[in-house]
Amino acid sequence: MLCSILTVCLHGCGGTTLPESVPSERPRLILLLVIDQFVWDYIDRYGDLFDGGLKHLLDEGALYTNAYYRHATTNTGPGHAVVATGRHPSHSGIIDNNWFDRFLGENVRVIDDPLYPPVGGPGDWASPARLDGFTLGDVLKVESPGSRVVAVSKKPRSAIMLAGRRGDAAYWYEQGRFITTSYYIDEAPGWLERWNASGRSDAWLGGTWTRAQEAELYETYAGADDVAGERTATDRTFPHMFPSEAAAYYEYLEDTPFIDTLTLDVALEVLAAYEMGSDETTDILGIGFSATDTVGHQYGPGSQEVLDQILRLDGILGRLFDAVFEHIRPEDVLIVVTADHGIAPLLERTVARGESAVRIDEVALRAAVEDALGERFTGASDLIAYMDDETWYLDPAVIAQHGLEQKEVEDVIVDTLMSTGEIEAVFRRTDLVARTGPDHPHRPYFENSLYPSRSADLMALPKKFSYYSSTVDRARHGSSWEYDRHVPMIFVGRGIEPSRIARDSSPIDIAPTLAAVLGIDFTKEADAQVLPEVTGGP
Repeated sequence: MLCSILTVCLHGCGGTTLPESVPSERPRLILLLVIDQFVWDYIDRYGDLFDGGLKHLLDEGALYTNAYYRHATTNTGPGHAVVATGRHPSHSGIIDNNWFDRFLGENVRVIDDPLYPPVGGPGDWASPARLDGFTLGDVLKVESPGSRVVAVSKKPRSAIMLAGRRGDAAYWYEQGRFITTSYYIDEAPGWLERWNASGRSDAWLGGTWTRAQEAELYETYAGADDVAGERTATDRTFPHMFPSEAAAYYEYLEDTPFIDTLTLDVALEVLAAYEMGSDETTDILGIGFSATDTVGHQYGPGSQEVLDQILRLDGILGRLFDAVFEHIRPEDVLIVVTADHGIAPLLERTVARGESAVRIDEVALRAAVEDALGERFTGASDLIAYMDDETWYLDPAVIAQHGLEQKEVEDVIVDTLMSTGEIEAVFRRTDLVARTGPDHPHRPYFENSLYPSRSADLMALPKKFSYYSSTVDRARHGSSWEYDRHVPMIFVGRGIEPSRIARDSSPIDIAPTLAAVLGIDFTKEADAQVLPEVTGGP
């Protein structure tokens, strides 16, 4: 049934269908690498320090310098879904990492699925069921059932979005182990059980995270180590101490570069276990390297810790490419590298250079809105069903019970949010659906994030460089400002000339471009393009 549905969607679901073109030789392996929170700025800021995998990418690849996401909610789930499907959140349904489910009356995560328990250890019950549509890997599996499609990441949402609906497996990290879900396989394979039993995850237990290179280099490229706003006052300088208690250690490990080391270990096991790239059939290995995101949140994108993470990632990618090229000719491998989103500068660094920015207190913001609603609608309470960061879901049943109109409730909330001076604009779901309401430069990004049955009634965009945070020691992303949307995009493979391409592009171009390389039909978004520097086309 799924094959027939796919066939119908490929030829009759609207959009633009790419013409069939069968290349003389397909790559045996596509390495689809998504570096979580790898902002564009790292390429130019640290490029002369690279001597491993990142250097290989820059020396050998086509680098798109103006690649921007075109949706508003720049978070992990939506970003990975765009890369894998070539679809905006408005069509994939992946509007965020989590959202309020109006039917269930609760917050749900992008991968939650009570039907599919974890396999290989305790962890998330998960599947790609909430993904509306199919990934490039799904389409490849229909056209070429013998192709293997597998994904690995620290994060379940990264691995599952890259693996898609028809992938062979998705593996992710849970408390010192890597696991999967029964959606893909019924029992843990022997290689995974052996890896989990090896104690590899305990390598840094009770140890320290120190700089990979001399301290002077870090001071030159990243400035002082001790910067207000980083992590906590007791843990924002090198060396960082790992806990000696297992549960605390496994959690702390996620916020260090070494979680990428473990991800690479498991990815190399996958390459061998699934014999990827071993025959003429094209396989896809998706890897989500997550440490740049977790370190970036804790210390900010300009920190010495992030620089250390990038330098270590350079080495990790070098190990990956060496391992792959040891068994597969480089001309038979197509490497694609991008990020799922960027990040705002750490607020303290923004303020220090004279820019205006605030951390928006969500609790205080909700209290202000509820006070305004109580003053305007005496006796009416619980009008808000759910609020999280910039999203506001109203309760239509309660609003009707009090004899109110939803628009007048929205008006009060919008007026209150705008009166704080912290909000750039508020977009109403009804306006976005009807393509009405005030114009704003960011409106197209919110339209591309709109999935009416899941999207909030009101979506607020904070002022530039400001962001929502319930703590005083974190950096954040998730907005439609350019620093959250601008990411590197690099292709390395046969026939691709090393170059820097300044033409407007987007990660939404990746899936249709790879489909063209493979010569398979793929329906693309109206604003997506097939990149001629990769396909060799006009």
